[in-house]
Amino acid sequence: MKMTKMGFLMTLRLPLSTIEAAKIGQQIPSPKLTFVFCRYDHISRSSMKDFISALTRKDVQTFIADHEQSDLQKLLLKQKEVLGVPTSWVVQQIQGRRKAKEKLPLWYKTEGILYPPAVSLEQCSSEIAAHYKQQLVSGHHAADITGGFGVDTFYLSHVFDLVDYVEPDENLLTIAQHNHWLLGVNNIRYNHMTAEMFLRSKDEAFDLIFVDPSRRSGGRKVVRLQDCEPNVVELKSILLKKSRQVLIKSSPMLDLVHAQKEIKTVDQFIVLSVENECRELLITLKRSSPDEPTIHSVDVDREGESSPFAFTWALEKKASVKYSVPLDYIYEPNAAILKAGAFKLTAERFHFYKLAPDTHLYTFQEKVSEFPGRIFKVIEVVKPDKNLKEKFKSKYANIITRNYPLSVVEIKKKTGLEEGGTHYLICTRAEKPIVLIAERLK
Repeated sequence: MKMTKMGFLMTLRLPLSTIEAAKIGQQIPSPKLTFVFCRYDHISRSSMKDFISALTRKDVQTFIADHEQSDLQKLLLKQKEVLGVPTSWVVQQIQGRRKAKEKLPLWYKTEGILYPPAVSLEQCSSEIAAHYKQQLVSGHHAADITGGFGVDTFYLSHVFDLVDYVEPDENLLTIAQHNHWLLGVNNIRYNHMTAEMFLRSKDEAFDLIFVDPSRRSGGRKVVRLQDCEPNVVELKSILLKKSRQVLIKSSPMLDLVHAQKEIKTVDQFIVLSVENECRELLITLKRSSPDEPTIHSVDVDREGESSPFAFTWALEKKASVKYSVPLDYIYEPNAAILKAGAFKLTAERFHFYKLAPDTHLYTFQEKVSEFPGRIFKVIEVVKPDKNLKEKFKSKYANIITRNYPLSVVEIKKKTGLEEGGTHYLICTRAEKPIVLIAERLK
């Protein structure tokens, strides 16, 4: 992941009106905290060592853990230092722990782990996603040329004899190296340079090159591969020259067809969702790729169990579909299948009926437990009016809209229902708009 060199300083910015109010004795409004990550170009390596040494002290680590739920704004305003350590440094670690608790539980549970600025934590893979990628590859020598916080590097180190970690931000590299040491890894080689410099300076052949391009440019988020850094479209030739396999992690917002046009020689697309939330679009390149890539949609739960679904665009194009009004059960594919675009094949493979051409819900008279998605038992077809809430004793329902003319907000206003409870209100379209009360089975 490419980043400018950033530090860990945070400032409190007061609006001019607040300063003027203070001068004339008026009540000062509560200030808003603005976190400013300053450039770290002038910070020496010895200063970074001081940063690590201070934050890994036992008393500081205890304070960070004990104040995980504290009001960080009050903490920053209250004191400049905590146990002799700048409060801004401590607050950043608390913020990092909060993020890591669900995303990176191993890091969270390991005492002494240090966290970088938020942008590095935002783009890094979750443990679940990194562990899934680990299962796709293996070999002798790999390179993670966008090392960042080092999560993917850590998991690759378990299936390769040697992994090169590449990162232009020396301080981010130092944090990753420190954490890897705490996590017991000793087969990672650290390279303080850009991805482009690494590729042009190394003569080794790799079994895998992994790249997770930064999806920020000029302070804004970008999606297209050619807008990310490094530009894997420009680097494709040298990547495939250096490695027999290239694995690219891209934004889940990236369109597969557009990505194919950008890269051209795609071997596989892997749409990865975690607990039905689309997280990553993985792209594999090989020196000899098929005319049309295979598309894999995978949904992984927190236990690591996955629901794979593979297809090609050609198979999807020629798949046959039958349509029906809602039968006893409604099926909604998981987020990965919907992102991948296997709309007709889902119906064909499970012998389901589709509700309508543009409605990506399916129906069948029997329950198919192995379906990769949510399953609902239809209870009743109803009218979406004020009388509808009488069907729900609690006046609550989980409202789902799929290809329906009204939004959830409009449906709540029209019916008087609030969101929540155990039953579902599915608002969709078959031959015409239709509303169902349903019970979720899976």
